[in-house]
Amino acid sequence: MTRIIHNGKKLNVFSPVSGEITATNSMIIDNPEQIKDDPLRQLWIYNIKPTN
Repeated sequence: MTRIIHNGKKLNVFSPVSGEITATNSMIIDNPEQIKDDPLRQLWIYNIKPTN
């Protein structure tokens, strides 16, 4: 699970798979407003290498 907190609002994001996180999107960490500005193009939080 990932928790995003911005302007006092919280969003819990659950992963549909378990595994190792291989990359994170630092662009949304630095600019979380991009989540709502361009959710279909820039919205990836992390890449996961599945365990199974």
